[in-house]
Amino acid sequence: KILSGPEQTGLAGELILAHMFMDNSIQEATVIRAWKGSERSHHDFQLPFATIEVKATIAHNIDTVPISSLRQLDPTGTKKLFLAQVAMDSHDHGEQTLPHLIKSIRQRLSLFPAERLEFEEKLLASGYRDKDETHYSQQSFQVRKVRAFLIDEKFPKLTQDSIPEGIVEATYQVNLGSVAQQALSFDDFMLAVSSNQYD
Repeated sequence: KILSGPEQTGLAGELILAHMFMDNSIQEATVIRAWKGSERSHHDFQLPFATIEVKATIAHNIDTVPISSLRQLDPTGTKKLFLAQVAMDSHDHGEQTLPHLIKSIRQRLSLFPAERLEFEEKLLASGYRDKDETHYSQQSFQVRKVRAFLIDEKFPKLTQDSIPEGIVEATYQVNLGSVAQQALSFDDFMLAVSSNQYD
């Protein structure tokens, strides 16, 4: 079936962040192996030095983000966990469409045949089909803002260890406005996910 509007936004946000990682000296093959968004994993990227949960939005109000499970902001088992919000504007007939983002990554993977195959498999698992390209060529995603937060004891979250016994799952919303001062600059975020900084 055709990806819904929110599914298109989510996929675009993850692909845009993948591009940003590649543009900031994280090898293409590493980024593709790290991308877990289509695997029903608790987190969207598992890089060697950091795990990232991506929240993509085209909403005007970017202060509130939905959290879909108790594991999504649980840093247990990760070297360091970040919440990355990719806020985008949606335009008709712009250049940065889903097909354009995918074509660009395919070109970047031309020297990595194994990871190119892995990328195609993950695209299929995400619900994207090339035969539906015309349905995705009208909407363009222009990045408005990327901000990232280190998920530590200061960040508001619910995890399995922090809720009363007997509650087994929960969905909730986090107001990022309440922690806006904790947001990392883009350069600091890229440095953190590509090195041992913040260990």
